[in-house]
Amino acid sequence: MQNILALSAGTVQQNGNLHIRGGRDGEVAYFVDGATAINPFNNAENVGVIQEAIEEMQLQSGGYTAEFGGANSGVVRTTVKTGGQDFHMGLDYRTDDFAKPGEQFLNTSSFGFRNGVLTLSGPVMSKMKFFVAGQHNYFRNRSQRFIEPFRFDSLKTDPNDGRTVKGIPLPGSVVYEENALPRNYRLDNSFNGTLTYDLSSALKFRLTGTYGKVENLAGTTWPGALANTFQLRLPKQETTNILGNFKITHVLNPTTFYEAAVSYSNRDFKQFDEGFGDNYQLYRDSTANANAGYGDFLTRYEAPRGYSTINAFTFNHPNNITNGYFKDSQANLGASLDFTSQVSKRWEIKVGGRLDRWTMRQFNVNDISALLTYLYGKDGKTVRTFADELERKVRIARAGAINAFGYDSDGNKVNSGADGPRHPLFAAFYVQNKLEYRDLVVNLGMRYERIGTDALAPTNLENPAFNEDLNYVDESQ
Repeated sequence: MQNILALSAGTVQQNGNLHIRGGRDGEVAYFVDGATAINPFNNAENVGVIQEAIEEMQLQSGGYTAEFGGANSGVVRTTVKTGGQDFHMGLDYRTDDFAKPGEQFLNTSSFGFRNGVLTLSGPVMSKMKFFVAGQHNYFRNRSQRFIEPFRFDSLKTDPNDGRTVKGIPLPGSVVYEENALPRNYRLDNSFNGTLTYDLSSALKFRLTGTYGKVENLAGTTWPGALANTFQLRLPKQETTNILGNFKITHVLNPTTFYEAAVSYSNRDFKQFDEGFGDNYQLYRDSTANANAGYGDFLTRYEAPRGYSTINAFTFNHPNNITNGYFKDSQANLGASLDFTSQVSKRWEIKVGGRLDRWTMRQFNVNDISALLTYLYGKDGKTVRTFADELERKVRIARAGAINAFGYDSDGNKVNSGADGPRHPLFAAFYVQNKLEYRDLVVNLGMRYERIGTDALAPTNLENPAFNEDLNYVDESQ
């Protein structure tokens, strides 16, 4: 969809992001069937629509009317297809996977691209229609770039290596094929669908649903992939998103109608080690790794030493494992109401508003080794004690460089208090007049927006209540 929108005047695409009329990243708002589809956590598109499921796209840029808002440079509105009176099925499959990594087919590199889309639509009953689309999208090499093939055999550690014995051979050869990055895959499975019910010519119901799941490995893009050449386990990233929107359209008379809708969306992201999953305290535990067949740890909680070669270029040890664990979640409950009336032949008025309330959570552990060493000592046998739960929370957060809201310091969900989730609120109300006289069209309106970030701050900013022992702000204040 981004590629299609980039064809519009004043619109460019760079690194996968749209820039409209010179706008920066995150200045475009997205809506799917009227429901919010942008995530304020990262100001990026939250829900994707399969190309074959798109009925219509509208790009509003520049001085758009009071009906639209929540963006600086542009608004993208996507409508999902609906079913008709007859059954239809469509199947589309495309691939460039005719050659192995590093090899060419018809004088061009293969990136292991596969895209299959199945669409089904038709009537459920006389007044009810459905449309559904499913897509399987895969890239063996998602970061497409020019790479001159190279191979280094018999590399050895240099004087910068931390081992006592120098000149140790590396675990294997360093080999890169032409235009190929190993383990650089991206898998995306998604579904879009609509269900419509025309109760009468004046009352219509529409249900829209989307689902998507994307997975890939971290540390496989250039140049970081080179340092991970020998590392057997790389952290996996998974992103799952869903959206559901229910809309009612009620025609009051030939010139007046209203639309009311409620929606729910949720996005979950996680970066983790596949072997130990959510049990992140095992990631850097030498005992747990030894039981799984991975040894050579330096101490109980220090991963195996990497290899320094070619004047201090470091390759990670094959048994190295990620030192971080990350997860976040953003859920939205939204509602909108729009009333439209053609007051006269030359005057149309539209009044409406929308409300989006988010629930946001995040939990990041950036240094698991330091956290374990602090909790259990270098030998893993010295269990640290704390005076109370507050001291434990503060001190382990500092030790492990933990950043969390909506979760406690151990990664368990919390629903209230200073550690509770954030609930940003976005509300808007507008009045829009459209006046027409011969070839002249005047749009005159007013829009009011309210943004509540739900960001915590000390009650007394100049002299906040402070816990001197913990060097920490008093949470009750």
